[in-house]
Amino acid sequence: MEKAALLDKWARYAKYIDIKDATFSNLVYFHAFTGSFKNKKFLFDKLSNCNIYAFDMPGHGESKIIDDNEINIHNFINLATEFIIDFDIKNIILFGHSMGGGICNIINGNSQINSRVKKIILEAPANPATQKNYDAIIKKLIPNSIEEMELITNELFYDPIQFFGSQKNYLRFVNFEFSKLNKLQVLKQIIEITNYKVINIEATDFILNNNKPSLLILGKQDEIIPYDETLEIFSKNKNFEILSVDKAKHLPILEGKDFVFEKIVSFIEN
Repeated sequence: MEKAALLDKWARYAKYIDIKDATFSNLVYFHAFTGSFKNKKFLFDKLSNCNIYAFDMPGHGESKIIDDNEINIHNFINLATEFIIDFDIKNIILFGHSMGGGICNIINGNSQINSRVKKIILEAPANPATQKNYDAIIKKLIPNSIEEMELITNELFYDPIQFFGSQKNYLRFVNFEFSKLNKLQVLKQIIEITNYKVINIEATDFILNNNKPSLLILGKQDEIIPYDETLEIFSKNKNFEILSVDKAKHLPILEGKDFVFEKIVSFIEN
C-alpha cells in the first residue's frame, strides 16, 4: 500500500509506532476489551530491545466509531490482520492482553500472519475457560451500576485498595471508570454471545495448533480469565511456556512488576 493511502486508511485510529532499530524484532500489541494500547505504555517505555506497533480498536481509547457495525469481533480480527499487512510488519512478536490475546491466537492461524510471527506473548488471553464466569463477570464488563463497576474492579486487581493506596483512591477509580464505560454501551456487542463465541470458544483450535514459541502470563487468582481452566487448555500445547503470577488477577504484568518484566525481556531476547 502506498504511503499516502496507508496514512489515510489508518488516520482515524489512535496508533503507537516506535521504531528504534530496523534490525530489532517488532512487537505488535493488541489491547484488552474496553482498553487501549496506552494501558501498556509503562511496559513499552521499558522495552529497549524491540520496535513497538499498536493501535486502538474502534470505540476503544481514542479510536472513533463511524458505524456501530464496526463493533464486531470479526472486524477487530480483520483490522489486526490488515494492520500487520498494511504496515508490512515482519519478524513479529505478537503480544495481546485478554481480548487482544484471543485476537493474537486467531490471527496467528492465518498463514499470511503466521509466516511473519516468530514469538507470541499472551497476558490472560480470552479463551474457552471464560464460559465458567460468563454470567457472573463477563456480561458485566460494561457495568450498569456502581456496584457492578466495583465487582469488575475487584476482579481486575488482587488487592485494589493496596494497589490504589487508599479507599478514597479506589472509589475515585471506580467512579471514573463507571462514568467512562457507561457511555460505551455500544461495546456490549463484543460480549454478546455471538461475538463471545468467536473470540473464546472458536479459538480453541488456534490455541492447540500454535506452532510458535509462546509465553503465557496468568494471574493465579484471575476469575475473568479463570486460572485453572485456562492452564488446563494451554498446557495441552508444549509451545506455551507458562508464567503463573501469585497474588495477581487479570493484570499480572502490572501486579507482577519487575519479576514479570524481566521474564518478558528474557523471552524476547532469547
